[in-house]
Amino acid sequence: MRKDLYRHVLTLPLGFFRKTQPGMVVQSFVSELATAGDFVGMAVAIPITSILSLVAFTVYLLWLNPILAVVSLAIYPVTVLVLPKLQRRVNMENKKRVDVSRDFSGKLAEAISGIHEIQANAAHHLENSKFEFLVNKLQKIRITWNLYRQGIKVSSNFFTNFSPFIIFLLGGYLTIKGRLELGALVAFLSAQEKLFDPWSELIDVYQAYQEASVSYQRTMQYFDVAPEFSIEPEDRRPYQLDGNIEVKNLSFITEDGVQLLDDVNFSLPAGSQLALIGFSGSGKSTLANCIGQLYKYAKGHIHVGNQEVDDLTKRDIAWNVGIVSQTPFIFDGTIEDNLLYGCTSRMGEKEIDRSLPLPDLDQMIETIEQIGLLPDVLRFGLNSVLGSQTERSVVRICGIF
Repeated sequence: MRKDLYRHVLTLPLGFFRKTQPGMVVQSFVSELATAGDFVGMAVAIPITSILSLVAFTVYLLWLNPILAVVSLAIYPVTVLVLPKLQRRVNMENKKRVDVSRDFSGKLAEAISGIHEIQANAAHHLENSKFEFLVNKLQKIRITWNLYRQGIKVSSNFFTNFSPFIIFLLGGYLTIKGRLELGALVAFLSAQEKLFDPWSELIDVYQAYQEASVSYQRTMQYFDVAPEFSIEPEDRRPYQLDGNIEVKNLSFITEDGVQLLDDVNFSLPAGSQLALIGFSGSGKSTLANCIGQLYKYAKGHIHVGNQEVDDLTKRDIAWNVGIVSQTPFIFDGTIEDNLLYGCTSRMGEKEIDRSLPLPDLDQMIETIEQIGLLPDVLRFGLNSVLGSQTERSVVRICGIF
């Protein structure tokens, strides 16, 4: 489930992530799907063994004394009617718990990401009050949720223990009247006691199923957003397009109804350059993101190499359009990993794409030199402290040359 959901999340529109806290996404992967996974672990073995045990002891009780068996088992249909009503309240509180837990995780991630601003503005009391509000809200919901959950167990235990009490009265009466032998009553009570364990396990499985169902459905509903573009081309290699770009009557409107681009037109032949100048928020980055298929434009056309951008796949764009972000993100890993990120991702998952050669060391050095990063990379290396194992490997490599 985590792998499938992760694949889907990576394809969601950028607009989804602008209104979603990273902590909420992490909460869904770590906690909410774990509940469904825990249920899967008990979904087969426990119900089968418990049901078989209940059937076996039920048949045995009916064989010992049909009247006492019917009286003893009559309490279980009542339990089946009462428990779902309590479970509906549990599910309502569980939905609230899931939603507030997401806000809780999102707030925590926001505070960690903005710790520089918090400390710079001495906003500790402000952030503490926001966080304490969510903690108190979550606490109240969890208390109510647990009360209803325990109410199910208490109700089940009450009905289960009430049944032996009735058998004591009825069985004792029949024994006194000579209509039931004492040994048969003892055997019946011993067998009836064995009903409690499988019934209790079935109640636990029922509760686990309900909790897993709420968490799973809540997670799937939140991420039920269709990707705006196809990822991989079907039955073909990615297009190799020329560098001609043509924009006709292009308009872009945000989800909030704000029009950032209105009837934009220009042509950019291959090999030429174009600079867009304007105030912040005038649509420069939005236009570039529309060309790079990061945003889906509302009206008009964008042609790259005579192909409509809207009709291309993400793989087609990655092979033909390079984007340098205003705020580049550095992934965990080495300088080489980040430098070759676009090249390795371009190779794709298909076997035919994996044969593409990666840039060699000389090409990587030439690239970072051309963009002015070579002094920074050298300074970073010279200021680094190497461990003993790394030092030996460096000495061995240097000795080769």
